[in-house]
Amino acid sequence: RPADLSGDPAKPLGSETCPPVYPASAHEHAKAILHAADGIRSEFHLKDSRVAADMQAAEANAQKAQAEYRAAWKEEVKAAEAAAAEAEAEAKKLQDTAKTKARDARHAIDGLRLIDGDEAQREQRGQR
Repeated sequence: RPADLSGDPAKPLGSETCPPVYPASAHEHAKAILHAADGIRSEFHLKDSRVAADMQAAEANAQKAQAEYRAAWKEEVKAAEAAAAEAEAEAKKLQDTAKTKARDARHAIDGLRLIDGDEAQREQRGQR
């Protein structure tokens, strides 16, 4: 390699500073580090499991709340429909009553016209 692109080689060489075979203490230390890493991974896994369980419980609660809301909404709709039907029935009764009263009033007016007509005829007969 050209020295102007990569620079001077690192010194000392790795083979000069690192032994070809590591002592037992280095292996023990490596095992301790790996064991600690496993503990940390387990702790995170446990936390992840708890978070997952909490999320499942929250989802179940949300679904339950949504189902309860839907049931309450359906009951409200049924109650509103029943009230509307009752109001329509009452309006129909009032309309029928009004029609009956209007018919009775027309009959009374017709009766008065007949009476008035009869009196007018009598008056005409009496004048002749």
